[in-house]
Amino acid sequence: MPDTRRHHEGPDEVVETDCHVTDMGRWDQFNGSYGQYVTPPMRIPTTISCGLVPPSLVECPRTAWSPTSL
Repeated sequence: MPDTRRHHEGPDEVVETDCHVTDMGRWDQFNGSYGQYVTPPMRIPTTISCGLVPPSLVECPRTAWSPTSL
């Protein structure tokens, strides 16, 4: 059985990003930061306005897939 805790090897393996943002009024700041840390090929994130436990402002879990992890 493959080790499901394995981290992805690169941004090309990311297939989904769900970003939870506490303050949509800071959208431009979030979007600029997302562009700095996510490299091409960039997946467009699903962005959800929500409440997070302070002091968190953003949470962005990613789902990755690699044929070498099978």
